[in-house]
Amino acid sequence: MEAAGAGEAVAMTAAATGALGPVIEKLGDLLRNEHMAALEGSRGDIEFIKSELEPLRSLLLRIWDKEDRLDAACKEWMAEARMLSYDMEDAIDGFRFMLAVEAAAATSPFEGMRNQVQELVNRCCEKQWITEAIIDADAPAALSSSPSLPRKNASELVEVDEKKAELIKLLKHKERVCIHGSAGMGKTTLAGLAYQAVSEQFDCRTFVSVCPSQSMMHVLTSITSEVIASAIIKAISDKQR
Repeated sequence: MEAAGAGEAVAMTAAATGALGPVIEKLGDLLRNEHMAALEGSRGDIEFIKSELEPLRSLLLRIWDKEDRLDAACKEWMAEARMLSYDMEDAIDGFRFMLAVEAAAATSPFEGMRNQVQELVNRCCEKQWITEAIIDADAPAALSSSPSLPRKNASELVEVDEKKAELIKLLKHKERVCIHGSAGMGKTTLAGLAYQAVSEQFDCRTFVSVCPSQSMMHVLTSITSEVIASAIIKAISDKQR
C-alpha cells in the first residue's frame, strides 16, 4: 500500500507540475557544477529561475485539484507553465551536454529562459483567480503525505494511469502515436508520463517539444543533439560510479 501511495504521489506531481521538479533539481546541480566557474555570467539567471520556479511549482500543486473551478484562461496558463517546464528541461540537458563535452563552447540559454519565466510569473500575479484559489484551498497542499487523497485527485490519477498504460501499449505496436485534445487537456503531461515510464529501458532517449512552425531540420537536430547528450551524460555518470 505504501508503494502504491508513493506511485500516486509521483503521478499527481507530474500531472500538476510537468517537469518543474526535475528542472529545479537540474538547476541546483548546475549551480554546484565545477564548470560554472567559467560561466559566472549565467549564475544570476540560474539562481533567479530556480527561486521563481520553486513557489510556482508549489502553487501548481496547490490549485491542481481545483482546476475545474478555474476559467479557460487560467487553465491555459497552467498548461503553458507545464509546457515551458518541458522546454526548459530540454534546454538544460543540451547545456549540460555542452558542459560535459566542451565547457568553453557552451552557449547559455538562461537569459532567454529567465525572461520566459518572468513573463509567466507576471501573468500569474496579475490574475485575481490565483488569490481566490489559494484563499479557497481546503488543504495545506494538493500533494499530501496522507494516504487518503481528495476524491477528484484519486479518480483523475486512475484515469491518467489508464491512459498512460493504453499509450504505452500502443507504442509497443506502432511506430508513432498521436494524442488529440484541446489546449490544457494534458496531452504533453500524458506523453511525459509515458516517456518517464519507459525511458529507462533505452540507453539513448529524449523528450522533445515540437510546434507547427518548426522546420523538419530543426526538429531532427533537436532530437539528435538530445539523444547524443543523454548518451554522454549516462556514460559519464556510469564512469563516476
